Amino acid sequence: MFSGEINCYTNLQNAVNDAQYGEEVVLQAGATFNGLLNLPFKNGTGWINYRTSNLNNLPPEGNRVTPDYAISNGKNCSSRVNDPALQMSAGAHNYRIVGIEFTKANPQTIATNLILAGTGLEDSISLLPHDIVLIVYMFTVILQ
Repeated sequence: MFSGEINCYTNLQNAVNDAQYGEEVVLQAGATFNGLLNLPFKNGTGWINYRTSNLNNLPPEGNRVTPDYAISNGKNCSSRVNDPALQMSAGAHNYRIVGIEFTKANPQTIATNLILAGTGLEDSISLLPHDIVLIVYMFTVILQ
């Protein structure tokens, strides 16, 4: 099982690609990763967990997350106009993400699809992403 700070990887997508069901990937609290994060389809059962290293500093389940908690989150930023920060491939399943903020790298860019579930080309229900859990996450979007 891989468990440890994500800074042993130079690329967050590589950590996602390498993780297997039953493993936990811990992202350094306060760290920022830029670019599209894609959750790929993988064969297997169980869950792949991604979480912040400062999970104990987040509010308990059922309580609202405020900007004060941002330092406790890992952060993934969409880096290009209209690109999502998180995308789930066709058939992706059993991912659990806790304490990760999804936002735009530049507040001036447009984000119409900050989180994208699937590609839009799925022609069967079985190809839709499923069993994806996002807990205590933040979306930082400035509306103008």
